[in-house]
Amino acid sequence: APIPATTVVDLFEAQVARTPGATALTTGEVDLTYDELDARANQVARHLIGRGVGPESVVAVVLERGVDLVVSLLGVIKAGAAYLPIDPAYPAGRIAYVIADSGAACVLTGEDMRPRLPEFEIDARVPVVMVDAPEVRARPGTRPAVALRPRHPMWVIYTSGSTGRPKGVLVEHHAIVNFLLSMQDSFALTPDDRLLAVSTHGCDMAGFEFYLPLVTGARVVLATQDQVLDPWALRALIRSTGATMAHATPSLWRGLIADAGDPVDWTRIRAMIGAEALPPDLAHTMLARTPALTNLYGPTETTVWSTAKELAGPGPDVSSIGVPIANTQVYVLDDTLQPVAPGVPGELYIAGDGMARGYLGRPSLTSARFVACPFGPDGARMYRTGDVVRWTAAGELQYVGRSDDQVKIRGFRVELGEIEAVLAAHPRVTQAVALVREDVPGDRRLVAYVVPGGDTDGLAQEVRAAAQDRLPGYMVPAAVVVIDRLPLMPNGKLDRKALPAPGVTTEERVTHWDVTSITAGLCEAFAEVLGLDSVGVDDDFFALGGHSLLAVRLVERLRRSGVTIAVRDLFVAPTVAELMKRMTLSSVRDALDVLLPIRVEGEREPFFCIHAAGGLSWCYMPLARHAQPGIPLYGVQARGLDGTTEFAGSIREMAADYIEQIRSVQPHGPYHLLGWSYGGGIAHEIAVQLRTAGEEVAALVLLDQYPWVPDQDTGEEEHGDDPDAALERQMDIVRWQAGNGFGAATEEEIRTFARLLRNHRKLRRGFEHGRFDGDVLLVVAEEGRPDETPRPELWRPYVTGEIAVASIPCTHYEIAKPDTLAEVWSAVSGWLRLDG
Repeated sequence: APIPATTVVDLFEAQVARTPGATALTTGEVDLTYDELDARANQVARHLIGRGVGPESVVAVVLERGVDLVVSLLGVIKAGAAYLPIDPAYPAGRIAYVIADSGAACVLTGEDMRPRLPEFEIDARVPVVMVDAPEVRARPGTRPAVALRPRHPMWVIYTSGSTGRPKGVLVEHHAIVNFLLSMQDSFALTPDDRLLAVSTHGCDMAGFEFYLPLVTGARVVLATQDQVLDPWALRALIRSTGATMAHATPSLWRGLIADAGDPVDWTRIRAMIGAEALPPDLAHTMLARTPALTNLYGPTETTVWSTAKELAGPGPDVSSIGVPIANTQVYVLDDTLQPVAPGVPGELYIAGDGMARGYLGRPSLTSARFVACPFGPDGARMYRTGDVVRWTAAGELQYVGRSDDQVKIRGFRVELGEIEAVLAAHPRVTQAVALVREDVPGDRRLVAYVVPGGDTDGLAQEVRAAAQDRLPGYMVPAAVVVIDRLPLMPNGKLDRKALPAPGVTTEERVTHWDVTSITAGLCEAFAEVLGLDSVGVDDDFFALGGHSLLAVRLVERLRRSGVTIAVRDLFVAPTVAELMKRMTLSSVRDALDVLLPIRVEGEREPFFCIHAAGGLSWCYMPLARHAQPGIPLYGVQARGLDGTTEFAGSIREMAADYIEQIRSVQPHGPYHLLGWSYGGGIAHEIAVQLRTAGEEVAALVLLDQYPWVPDQDTGEEEHGDDPDAALERQMDIVRWQAGNGFGAATEEEIRTFARLLRNHRKLRRGFEHGRFDGDVLLVVAEEGRPDETPRPELWRPYVTGEIAVASIPCTHYEIAKPDTLAEVWSAVSGWLRLDG
């Protein structure tokens, strides 16, 4: 259909006239009607015009996601100019480059960005406008007179460049109008629709999310940056706003749709997905939950999306990218620009009304990628995508791969050459190669290989740090591997298959272990998500290869264990030690239940690991790595940790309570019990009570614990000691420990821990052990033992069977460290013949 001779500004203002009082934008706690949004954008436009901005000008917009961002983008195009959207999270050097390279006539930002402006090295001749300044708000809210035409540019989007520098794609109103009208023909938004906007405003996917609702009377639900990084927050936003359409990358959809325990009614939501290959498992999951799933494809150079495929049924072809949208032509050609037969792979070329003008200030590059189209009228152009596709018998396009070194990472187009150029610029590097590895299925990571020019000490860290300074986060390699030389095939080409998988050695980082059980649990979660053997408290999540999607995975992993942090917390505090300083007891409220699931999967009898005097069982989390597959693991934790339930009144009462909890998982024996320190004494009493009840106890493992002496002096409240003073002394100890644990613990939380510790010491004082009818494994910590250390024989009166002893070269407090637990489990496994 012919495209009307109009602009996006005209389409928006026509919608304002139709529904002035309807809500146009919702973000945070703010709602703006169409009339209010239009008036604020007009104020910005008038101010920019007063600064000399107009058609063919470029305005750099540097703002966080929020009302001012949408107001500013509309204000720029109402002034007749094209906007250059810049995500403030990008490195300052890259921001400075794109501002300078675009020839921006003005920089539009806000007061909260003022401290960072010197980093962007803005030319003194380029005015900086604060969108929230009083002089902008003082402008009239009526439409300014601007001679804006369909062939004037509307946006400049910078994409990765193979030469080492990003390039700006200049797109006109004509192309964007064609795109929006075609999308409306296909998806027909109504004033009742609410589109969830999650794409970064630095890429053109945001153009769909911002403008399709605003030219059809629907509502933009703009997620904040914190919400975009947090699937739970996004799901809450979907529920609270009644979103009816969501448009995102497969990577983001994977986090959204994993909503067990936080369900969303996806039957109300039209799902749209694009920007990277659609994984079959994700497609099947989404089709089972949503009424419609559309797979979209298109490069920035042909305006957001160029083809679309509606997926349906039990076995859809997820490699299909469908058919072209309106006024778009697609060609599958061979090396001589001749069409290939159906089923034969060829390179995809795109022509039609969605074509960008070209690359800003790059005429030679424009002519190389936007070539003459031999299938259209004189002067027609087509864009060479570099994507390899084939026609199906049904007349649809099927994606095959790339013809060059361009890749997609988390929805972003990445030229490996740009990364390699940055790496090779390091003075200590002679050669550099970047590639995408998928050593773990579904986990695609950028990995860099560098050949040193001399000394290699600290080179990997230096090179990665240099990449972080110059490249956006999605382009920073997850790992940098230093190798002596690049492996070559007989023809002299790089042998990519011979490049080693990245690994983290102990020489590459300094690991410091903290004894606290919560810390050990966090370290274990970091290691699991990153695919490493171990992670120390001072190891940076992102320096070890983490990125935003792995951060989401880590937060999900921690939530399953009862620890609540936001993804933004991880960006601010990327080490376990720093996270602990920000955490309070409420951060782990869900991990304070009596029964703590560590590994619930498995067909064999579970192990129940009893807490030490502190009441927590988090120290046992690393056992999930060491225990044989098929053995479930549960921690058993003290009541009262949450500050609301009562403490146990006696050891026997405590053991009986724990047996009830254990039986909720395993009603009958044989039972397997393990306890470290104070937990060993409780585990023994649990075993005694279970045997008295006629249950079989197949394993009782005591980690460096010996029988308590009745009426043992605990050093508290003796000889008329003031109970309050004793509690204060205990709180001082907990405060000191909190410096290494919960750095943000409140006084009430510290008091709860102190009272719990005090109660546990009191309970053991008058306790007398029963006699366990069975065998025991006593794991002895050999180091740091004073001469009067208790001997294993002390258990003889309380055990009828054999007392096996396994010695571990560690101190009492090191026995629950993650690395030592490997030796502990080896002893347990050997004793029980678990591998037999």
